Amino acid sequence: LANGLVKRARLTEYLGAKAGGISATTLMPDDQLVGVYLATDGDDLWIASTANMAIRTSVSDYPVQGRAARGVAGMKVGQARVLTAAVVPSGGEAFVVMAAPPEHGKRTPIGEYPLQGRAGQGVLLTKLGAT
Repeated sequence: LANGLVKRARLTEYLGAKAGGISATTLMPDDQLVGVYLATDGDDLWIASTANMAIRTSVSDYPVQGRAARGVAGMKVGQARVLTAAVVPSGGEAFVVMAAPPEHGKRTPIGEYPLQGRAGQGVLLTKLGAT
C-alpha cells in the first residue's frame, strides 16, 4: 500500500470471487494500492519510496493474513512520502533501473541492496544530481 504497509495472503483466500469481486484488504481513505504480486517464501520484496529510499526484505518476514487485514509495516515512508514501486524479484538475475531528470539513469543489480528486516527506512537509491 502507498503508506508502506505490506499484506501477504494465500491465493486460496480469493478463489470463488463473484462478478462484483471480493474485498482483498481494508484501505484507509488516504491510501491506495500500489501493486499485487505472486510470491513464495524464497522471494524478496523490494520497495521504493518517493524519498529516494528503497528496502529489500524477505517475503517470509511478513505474516500470512486474512482478506480483511490491512497489512503490516513493510517500509517506514513517513507522512509526506508515498510508495512508488514494489517488486518481487524471482530467481535469477534482477536489476533496478532508475531514471531521473535531466537525462540521468542508473542500473543496479537487486543483490546490491542489503537484505533487511521489514519496517525499516531502507537505503539511499542514488545521489540525485551527482555526476
